[in-house]
Amino acid sequence: MCGIIGMAVKAKFGPLKAQEDAFYDMLFVDQLRGDDSTGVIFVDNDGGFGIYKDAYPAYWMVNEIRQSSMGKDMFRKGKAFIGHNRKATVGSIKADTAHPFVVDESFAMVHNGTLRNHKDLADTSVDSEALAITLAPVLDTEEFSKEAFEEAIGKVNGAYAIVAYSQKANKVFIFRNAERPMAIITTNEGWFWGSEFGAVSWCLARNNVNLKDAQSEVVPPHTLYTIDLNENTLTKEDFTPKKATPPSQAGTAKGAKISHIPGTTDTKKTVAYGDGDVVSKNQFKRLRRRWVNQYISFYADDFVEKNFPKTLDDGETDVLLMGESEENDIPHTVQGHYNIGNPDAQFLDRLYYGRIYNMTYDSGTGHVTLQVDRISPIMSSYSKKDTKNETSPVVH
Repeated sequence: MCGIIGMAVKAKFGPLKAQEDAFYDMLFVDQLRGDDSTGVIFVDNDGGFGIYKDAYPAYWMVNEIRQSSMGKDMFRKGKAFIGHNRKATVGSIKADTAHPFVVDESFAMVHNGTLRNHKDLADTSVDSEALAITLAPVLDTEEFSKEAFEEAIGKVNGAYAIVAYSQKANKVFIFRNAERPMAIITTNEGWFWGSEFGAVSWCLARNNVNLKDAQSEVVPPHTLYTIDLNENTLTKEDFTPKKATPPSQAGTAKGAKISHIPGTTDTKKTVAYGDGDVVSKNQFKRLRRRWVNQYISFYADDFVEKNFPKTLDDGETDVLLMGESEENDIPHTVQGHYNIGNPDAQFLDRLYYGRIYNMTYDSGTGHVTLQVDRISPIMSSYSKKDTKNETSPVVH
């Protein structure tokens, strides 16, 4: 789990002080989603941009960025601001592997999620960098092609919420799939977004940002939000990832395992379905017949408030948990509604089990969603990352 925050303002001569303070507060609070690295993309009102990133948590980085010449300059004439807090999953922890990633000096991107096929996209140490390399040719262009974008994103197998900036188009792009959250607040003065709506709205209110007539919404999966920084407009367009070519069925098929939870009457099921990259529609039907009403264990690493825009800060306790089961290797997401009880309780990064009551299939990506109920925690899980490398900030 990583975190993304950001804002784009309509003013020509930089954000208001309240907006600047809100951005830094969002970046600080967002370290709860990841404290291995912190990075920002600054876009000025002339279409130039810079990045500042390092392998340190936001509580240390915020002051560094504030005091940097780039930070001071960008908030005098800044137009868009994109922040990222990394929890390392693929790749080492150092300045070079922190987000954002820049391609061809004109495209910058941050990503929340983990890919299952990143070496098929590009030979990089970090999956998010491979994703940036894949998307840059179709997003960093003055002539956007929906078909080309759908073809590129169809190659991606894994979880993603993405915010990117194209200098050639002078646009910010925001989109996600069902495996990672993203919400956006539209005001008369601009747009504010983040992985967790509650954190964004609280930081805006804390700094008295004008929220008159503000509209809040969850970014729907497979909807491309485009903020045109020249025109100060936001447009939305649904897209359908083009289905990747199914793998060959020749050779030894792997088995997808449903875990056995003590007390249930069923044991593991083994189903031949291919090499784990893509599930065909017929394979999905076979899996569904065998898996519905079975119990699985899964690791929850993200969530969305069920009664959005009510948040945990408002006392919301019903959440949609999102995660994966390590006991099968089909492209999948586990999702289930769960009452956390105490909003201050530690409910993420934990192992749960639940009953599969339904399964859905995305024909565009060959991805399966396992919908579970009767959710109960199994155990707490916490791991401390290795000491961060002593590196200096990477500034472009």
